[in-house]
Amino acid sequence: MFFKKRPILKSFFVLNAGSLLSKLTGFVKIPMTLTYLGKSGADTLISSDKIGQLLTLLFISGTLYNAVLPITARVSRQNEKLVNNFLSLSLLGSALLIATLSVLAAWNVEVLVTWFVDPQTLQKFTPLELSKFYFTTRILLITPTILAVQTFASAYLSVKNVYTSVAVAGLISNLTFLISLIVSGGDYAIAAWGIVLGIAFSTMLIVLETFRSGFYLDFGKTHTSQNKRDLRKLVTKALPRTVIVDPVNVCLLLIIPLKDFDGQIVIVDTLFSILLAFSFITTAYTTTVFPGLSTLNSLTPQARKHLLKKISDQFFKISLMQFLISIGGGIVLVFLYGYLANLGDLEGYLLRLFLYSTPIILLGLYREYVQQIYFALEDNLVIGVTTSANFLMIATAFLLSRFGLDSGYSVILAYFVFHVLWLAFSIPYLRRKHDVAIFATK
Repeated sequence: MFFKKRPILKSFFVLNAGSLLSKLTGFVKIPMTLTYLGKSGADTLISSDKIGQLLTLLFISGTLYNAVLPITARVSRQNEKLVNNFLSLSLLGSALLIATLSVLAAWNVEVLVTWFVDPQTLQKFTPLELSKFYFTTRILLITPTILAVQTFASAYLSVKNVYTSVAVAGLISNLTFLISLIVSGGDYAIAAWGIVLGIAFSTMLIVLETFRSGFYLDFGKTHTSQNKRDLRKLVTKALPRTVIVDPVNVCLLLIIPLKDFDGQIVIVDTLFSILLAFSFITTAYTTTVFPGLSTLNSLTPQARKHLLKKISDQFFKISLMQFLISIGGGIVLVFLYGYLANLGDLEGYLLRLFLYSTPIILLGLYREYVQQIYFALEDNLVIGVTTSANFLMIATAFLLSRFGLDSGYSVILAYFVFHVLWLAFSIPYLRRKHDVAIFATK
C-alpha cells in the first residue's frame, strides 16, 4: 500500500536492491578472477575485452542516459504510439551498425590489438598463446551488439517504471561469469564465454519483460506523415548525445597501453570498481527521477527553479550519503580484496590509488547531476565540453606517464583534471545561459 502511493520510491528501492545484489557478486568476482586466472591471466582477460569495450564505449555506454532514455520519455509524453516506433528504428539502426563494426574488428583483430595492448605483454606470448588471445578477443566482440539490445529494452522499461529485470541483470551476468571461472580451470578463454553468456542471459530477461510490458516492433509503415516528421525531429535531437563518452571507460582503456607491470591492469580495473561500488544509490535516483525532468525546458523560470531546488536538495543528501559510504566501504573492500586474492604488495598500491582518488567520488556525483540538467534543458554544449575534457584527460595521462610517473597515478590524476575542467566550465555556463544555479539554497 505504501509503495502503490509512491511509485518512484518503489522503483528506487527495487533498483537499489537489485543493484546491491549485483554489486555483492561483483565484489566476489574480482578476487575470484585473480585466484583462478592469476595476475597475468586476469590482465590478459581484461585486455582481450578492450576492443569490444571501445565499441561499447563509443556507441552504447552513454546512449541510455544521454539520448535514448530522455527522448523516449519525451516521445511517451507527446505520443504514446511513437515510443515503439522510435525504439524499434533506433534499435535496428544501432544493432546493424555495431554488429558491422564488430565483424570488421574481428576480421582485423591482429592489427587492432597492437593499438590497445602494451608491447611487453604481446612479446611474452608464444605463437599458440597469441592465437588464443586473438580468439578470446573475437569472442568478446559479440557483447557490444547484445548490449545494444539491452540498452533500448531498458529505456522502454524505465519509461514504463518497470525495473525488476533491469535490477537483477548485473546479478545474472556476474553469477554466470563466476560459474564459468570455476569450471574454466584457469583458462581465460572459457571465462570469456562466461562474460558473453552472462550478458546474453540478462538481456533475454530484460527483453522478455519489455514485451510483457507492452512493447512491440513497429517500423512505422502505418504512421501518418506528421508522426514521421515528429519522430525524425526527436531522432535528430537524440543522435548528437550518443557521442558523449564516459571518462571512466576512457581511463580503463588508457591503462592498457601504459601498463608498467603484471597485475597493474586488473588493479586499476579493481580501483574503478571500488570507486563506483556504491554509485547505484545515486544512479537509481537519477534513473527514476530523470524521465520526469523531460518537461523542464517548457516550465516557467520560477517553476523551473522550484523543481530544481527540490531535486537538488534530495540529490545532495543522497550523494553525500553515498560519498561517506564509498570512502568507508572502499577501504574495507581494498583490505578484503587483498586478503581474498592474496594481492601482496599490490594491496598497498591499490589502497594508495584509492585514497588519492576519494575526491573524485564527490566530483563525479556532482558532474553526473549537472549533466542531467544539461540534458533536461536540451543544451547539447555538454557534448563539446565532455569531448574536450576527455581529450585533455588523455593528453594529461600520456604526458605524466612520459615524465616517469607511474601510469596508475597518471590515469587517476588525469581523471581528476577531467572533472575539474568540466565543472569549472559547466556551472558558470548554466547560471549565465539558463539562469540555473546548481544546488541553489534560495
